[in-house]
Amino acid sequence: MEEQAKNIIYCARCADEIVSKNDLITVLQWPGLIVAYHPRCYGERAQGSNPAGAPLNSHAMIWLIALFSPLCLAGFVFSSFAPIWLALALIIPILRLLSWLLIERKVSQ
Repeated sequence: MEEQAKNIIYCARCADEIVSKNDLITVLQWPGLIVAYHPRCYGERAQGSNPAGAPLNSHAMIWLIALFSPLCLAGFVFSSFAPIWLALALIIPILRLLSWLLIERKVSQ
C-alpha cells in the first residue's frame, strides 16, 4: 500500500491525481524540469500568459527525435565542431527518457 502511494502523479496546475496515461501530458518547464498536466490543464496553461512548453510525450516529439537526431549525428560525423552536434543530438532523447523515468512509468495504462 505504501509503495502504491509513492507512485501517485499529480497535475502541476490543478493538483488532482493523474490516473492513466491518456490523462497525462509531460512538459519541460523551469524550475521543475519535467512536470505533469491533465490535457485540459495543459490547454488552459498553453492559452495563458505564461504558456507551457511542447509536450514531451506526444507523437510530434517522437517525430522530432526521429528527424533531428540523425541530422545532428551526421553533423557530429562530418563536422569539425563534433561535440556540439553530439550534444544537440542527445538533448531531446534525454528529455524524453527523463519524462518516462520520472513520470510516465509511474502512471497506469
